[in-house]
Amino acid sequence: LDFGNMHPYAAGNPPSRHWGWGLSMARAIAEARKVSGDKPILVTECGYHNRMENQGHPGVTETAEAKYLPRLFLVYFNRGMAKAYKYELLDLKPDLQCVDMESHFGLVRTNGTPKPSFYALKNLLHLLSDPGPPVASESLSFELSGATNNIHHTLLKKRDGTFWLAVFQEAVSYDAKTHQDLEVPAQQVTLELPWTAPEIQLFRPNSSAVPKESFADKREMTLEVSDEVLLVEIKPPRVLKQ
Repeated sequence: LDFGNMHPYAAGNPPSRHWGWGLSMARAIAEARKVSGDKPILVTECGYHNRMENQGHPGVTETAEAKYLPRLFLVYFNRGMAKAYKYELLDLKPDLQCVDMESHFGLVRTNGTPKPSFYALKNLLHLLSDPGPPVASESLSFELSGATNNIHHTLLKKRDGTFWLAVFQEAVSYDAKTHQDLEVPAQQVTLELPWTAPEIQLFRPNSSAVPKESFADKREMTLEVSDEVLLVEIKPPRVLKQ
């Protein structure tokens, strides 16, 4: 075989917490590696459904799914998964016709209207897209300090030399027992760079693909990090905007 395979559904939990039948992510990966050894792992099914009443495999609200799903793919990336596939594109049946969770995993409702998670993923993919042949990788020695409890991050680099830092709280955004969305206060996290960046832009893919804030000549700044993914575009001194 060339790849291992996993279907590690998080049910009503945050992406990096309990997976499938109460397994931790580390345990789920260990179980997959019993079959595939050290081969790359493909996650050929993953995601959340919106049938909250299901007890065996709890669902989440559309609001919580929009927070969890972008984080889910970043968590997979950090764990070295080769690829991950969201199950699925379209709900099978409307709520009034079917209470089965299998009918409510879609990014799009049966009437063709996208759910919030559709836009969150669409914006994330648009902002991080970088087609073309691979280029030599380069590191960035940055530091995160302050309220870093439960803060996860992913550092990416595009072919034009810009760095993209994804930061988020891996917090519980939904109470599966009460079926209620939870308000997660933002944490102030200080980002310190090894040099002064001529331009830094902040993006919040859950709401838009356009920058929310822009800064010039910054080496240190405070980020408001919530349970939604925050993307920080960092231009090194030699990469100037045309």
